[in-house]
Amino acid sequence: VLFLVFLLAACGESKRDLVEAGESTFVDFAYNTHQETLKTARIFQESVRLFLKDPSDQKISRVRKTWAELYRKYGQMRALILEDVDHVRMIQKTPFFNKSDNIITLNSYLQSNDPIDRTTLRKRHSGGTPHLGLHVMEYLLWGERLRARGSHILGYESFLVSEENERLRQYLQLVVDMFVDDLSQMAEKNGLLVVHM
Repeated sequence: VLFLVFLLAACGESKRDLVEAGESTFVDFAYNTHQETLKTARIFQESVRLFLKDPSDQKISRVRKTWAELYRKYGQMRALILEDVDHVRMIQKTPFFNKSDNIITLNSYLQSNDPIDRTTLRKRHSGGTPHLGLHVMEYLLWGERLRARGSHILGYESFLVSEENERLRQYLQLVVDMFVDDLSQMAEKNGLLVVHM
């Protein structure tokens, strides 16, 4: 789901304008909240990189724990900046991987020959079914893999280096990298910012 975030400015105003308008406290708090979320996202990114380098049950447990912390902080950031508390509560009660349409669509993509690259993912994401963001990471770390010979819950074995697992490995790393990149760009822009939930 795409959403718009007012981080440093609204209606084209710069941070300096907001300070002069007496709103510096909120702007600084929002900025610091974003920076803390970005720090956690980068820790998560590194944990995924280390996991994919040498998958193990211990490492996927660490990745899942870090994802949960990132999800919590990201939700707080969204609630603070958008005052969107009701939506945050709603998505916390509705795990992405409990939605069968999402599972089928992502499994179809993983089994296809479509490229796993930034252009393809953004295009497919904008088509109406989530292909980016925290909920896709949630599915890749906890979800169910559907295949012709049967289904199984994704675990560290699903990410072991092999031709069969390569697309899944690429997808996880890329969706994490894109999320961190989008988040890091937020502090560099003014006005409306687009990130993926």
